[in-house]
Order: sequence, then C-alpha cells, then structure tokens
Amino acid sequence: MSIMTKVAIPIFGTRISPVFDSCLRVSVIEINGKRETWRDDIILNGFGLEKRLVILQEAGINTLICGGISGYSYNLLESAGIRVISGIAGDVVEVLRAFKEDRLDQPSFYMPGYCGGELGRRGKSGRYRGKGGGRGSGPGGYCICPECGRKLTHYRGKPCYSEGCPVCGTLMNRG
Repeated sequence: MSIMTKVAIPIFGTRISPVFDSCLRVSVIEINGKRETWRDDIILNGFGLEKRLVILQEAGINTLICGGISGYSYNLLESAGIRVISGIAGDVVEVLRAFKEDRLDQPSFYMPGYCGGELGRRGKSGRYRGKGGGRGSGPGGYCICPECGRKLTHYRGKPCYSEGCPVCGTLMNRG
C-alpha cells in the first residue's frame, strides 16, 4: 500500500525560495507512493507566521521542504505535526524528484553555507550550528532515548533533541 504525502515547497520563480518566513507562495504537491497526483499553488503574501501555519494545516500539509526558516517558524510547524526539511536549495522539479527518491541528503541540494547538520543558527564562522553551538551530525543515523534505549530514524532538519521518546517521553539524543 502506498503512503500519501502532501508537501509544501516555498517557491521563487522555478527555484526554492531562500526563506520560508518571507516567501510569497508555496507549491503544494500531493504524492502517492512516488507518483505526483495533484499540484496547486497557495499565495502567502501578506500573511504572518501563525496564519501561514493555519493555511498549511487547512491544506493538509504534512511535510515542508524549504531553504532557510526561523527557529520560531520551525518550532511552530513541528509542534503542529508538520515535518520540516530545511536547508534545501535548487530547482523545484529537481528537489521534488530527489524527495520522492529519498535523495535530499545529497550536498548538491544544500543551501550555500549549509553543512548538512541539524537546524541551527549561524555561528561566528558562518556555518549552521546545531544545539549548543555544535555543527550537527549530518543526515541519516538514529535518535536514541537515553532512558529506555528506544531507537528512531533521524530525519534531516529535525534535531533529535526536539523529539520525545514514544515509549517514555524523554527527549532523544543523536546516536
């Protein structure tokens, strides 16, 4: 059985918009398995961050693929159950193809200056840094509960420390 996913991608022309928080529109794509079944654009121009969240929720979005995103927007979307894949750049068609083929972890899709680590703020060196100022552990790997040992797949752009263990509720660590 195929899994249906509804993806939103902030767009600027034919490319991913550099920053979700200030993008004018998003392309919404429904994917069933690896096949695109529906596509439309939603205008976000003039809407604040909270209203953008409501619009994405009403559209049934479960994944946002974007370039830059503020920590506030990231946390707002993640807490609403929308998976955020940030730090992505490139042509929308190529990025969507890579998403369907599970290839977004390739450096050719990283934003300039993005080192493939977890979402973070720019450090003094200009590279993105993860929690505590570190560089992040890159794509792939696992999130592990330090309390009960439960192991979950790590997703790029979603820090393990933002995940609660489904068994005991303890915040996860990168393993």
